[in-house]
Amino acid sequence: MQVLHEEQGLVDVFRISGRLDYTAVAADFDDLLRAPWTKDPLRRFPVLELSGVTMMSSQALRSVLSLAKDLKGQHGRVFVTQPSGAAREALKVSGFLELRIFELHEQLPDAVAAAGASAASAAPLPSVDLDPFKMPEPAPEPPPPPSGLQKVLSAPKAVWNIWQAAAGVIQRILDGGKK
Repeated sequence: MQVLHEEQGLVDVFRISGRLDYTAVAADFDDLLRAPWTKDPLRRFPVLELSGVTMMSSQALRSVLSLAKDLKGQHGRVFVTQPSGAAREALKVSGFLELRIFELHEQLPDAVAAAGASAASAAPLPSVDLDPFKMPEPAPEPPPPPSGLQKVLSAPKAVWNIWQAAAGVIQRILDGGKK
């Protein structure tokens, strides 16, 4: 396996060739694909040029899938271009072509242009405070329970009318029925 990395503006192009089998992928394939994004979170539109791939194992497919999922969570996207026959067959059999895990382009310049356009139009990442020792703001104090008068005043109008009528009757009784 050989991976050549080059930067083209905000786009990282990975020219991948050889056998992407378990021994090659397990070594550092994941780390190579993630290195630019790890250093700069805005570099989240890689182009994988697969014309030189002679064999693509499930481990390599897992690496591409994992990268695509992680970048999607950061509003990024993986672009694949010029897959060799072996790479295209592996992507087809795995269902990646149908599921549109990545954006497929037949020519490298088209993929780079699409990735560059996506990078240029992408919104910047929201700022996240990564301080592990920051204490969260305390929850606000709950309001005190309502008093008896507040409960009465908040009752529906019908209940209020009954209350006034009862108060009037009680007042007349206390006054000795003078009114």
